[in-house]
Amino acid sequence: MRNIKVLVRPMVEQRRLVAEVQMLEKRVVDAQPVIGAAPAREQAILQGHC
Repeated sequence: MRNIKVLVRPMVEQRRLVAEVQMLEKRVVDAQPVIGAAPAREQAILQGHC
């Protein structure tokens, strides 16, 4: 067990990856209201065209 080597990316790359994941998480959070409103918008559009 002591002879197992674990490869770790350089700290600069780790920080870049963390920043990218955080940006993507923010985009998901920002998109939630739009996604949540989609069914109501769909109904409004369908009712407007009938």
